[in-house]
Amino acid sequence: MSEDVKIYRYGSDSIEAPSNLTAAEVKDAWTEVHPELENADIVATETGAEFVVRGGTKGSDEEVKIYRYGSDSIEAPSNLTAAEVKDAWTEVHPELENADIIATETGAEFVVRGGTKG
Repeated sequence: MSEDVKIYRYGSDSIEAPSNLTAAEVKDAWTEVHPELENADIVATETGAEFVVRGGTKGSDEEVKIYRYGSDSIEAPSNLTAAEVKDAWTEVHPELENADIIATETGAEFVVRGGTKG
């Protein structure tokens, strides 16, 4: 793991985020994909933090889709579009702003293409 990133976890999902972002900022960005994180506890870890949702079973049978970017993957409610998930994830991974969305059987993958600036 690079020293300039931290790893944040929620359930089986994990993402890498720049170390200049606080855990609260990452949680706020991830709340767009996982609304249940709004009232989640932030538990510090050696590599970043884990978000822990307490109580309730509302939405536990909700269908989810899996979205991938590089080595990161997240689950999101199936009522969100891939574009909405990408927009939310762009707050943590700004390079996704111009990423391609590739549909998969379980959700989508975000692919950043190398540019030819200049």
